[in-house]
Amino acid sequence: MRKMRPLEPVLEAIRSAKSIALLCHVSPDGDTIGSAMALRQGLLQLGRPITMFCQDPVPEYLTFLPGAEGFRLPENVAEGEMFDLLLCVDVSDEKRMGTCAPLFARAKHTAQIDHHDTNTDFCEVNCVDGAAPACALVAYELLQRLGCTITPEIALCLAVALSTDTGHLAYASTTPEAYRVMGELVEAGAPMAEAYRRLYRERPPRQVALLARALESLR
Repeated sequence: MRKMRPLEPVLEAIRSAKSIALLCHVSPDGDTIGSAMALRQGLLQLGRPITMFCQDPVPEYLTFLPGAEGFRLPENVAEGEMFDLLLCVDVSDEKRMGTCAPLFARAKHTAQIDHHDTNTDFCEVNCVDGAAPACALVAYELLQRLGCTITPEIALCLAVALSTDTGHLAYASTTPEAYRVMGELVEAGAPMAEAYRRLYRERPPRQVALLARALESLR
């Protein structure tokens, strides 16, 4: 199992950047969205302008997270708009950037944090931990090493990212570190009872109606 966590080059890239764009993968899930939003809130503490991008809108089940409305679509970027650093979050290869690829191409510098063992190391600086069950663990360590305060809002975003990629800590890939970090996030103020209800106990009416139709033909 690939395991590398050279965080220092990513930390240095962040410290040197005057403007930072965070990029999530296409068809975003809780890990890419939650990790990016936690990073944005943490990096704002350092006094840097931070922008989040994704080809697709935030899924409805994640819109309760603080700051979910802050994502921009790549087509809304001005022609000459550039960033000192484009940081990919949970993006395993260049194809997963989707229509955000032009932003990557014209950024001054590129870096990434990820946990997919299949990652192609497509950035200038690559921090990939193939043993981590979620990118949230890498994001959490990054924020800690930058000296950012883990606020309840940041803790919630990271906890949701970790929960959704580990089946609420039930998948076989879940590590002891994941349990420890989840405990620290709850101590930091993440309201996991409320998050669990939102993530796993509630469904939009149209989804329930679709399930009902499917059950009618179940054999």
